[in-house]
Amino acid sequence: ACRAFIETTMRAEDRQVFVIDQFVDRFGQDVVDAAIEQLRKEKLVEVTEEKGLDGEMVKVLKRRR
Repeated sequence: ACRAFIETTMRAEDRQVFVIDQFVDRFGQDVVDAAIEQLRKEKLVEVTEEKGLDGEMVKVLKRRR
C-alpha cells in the first residue's frame, strides 16, 4: 500500500522532488524505508538530501528519468 501510494503521488504531482517525511507520517519509517528500497532497486527513484524551507537538510525522493 505504501509503495503504491508513493508511486501514485509521484505520478499525480507535477514536480520531481518529494519530502520523505510526508510518507513517514502516513505509514511509519520501517514501511517507507522498505518501499523506497524497492523503488531504488528498480531505479525509479533516488534518495538525496536538500535544504528545506527552514534551512535544515531533509531527505527527499527524486524521480529518475
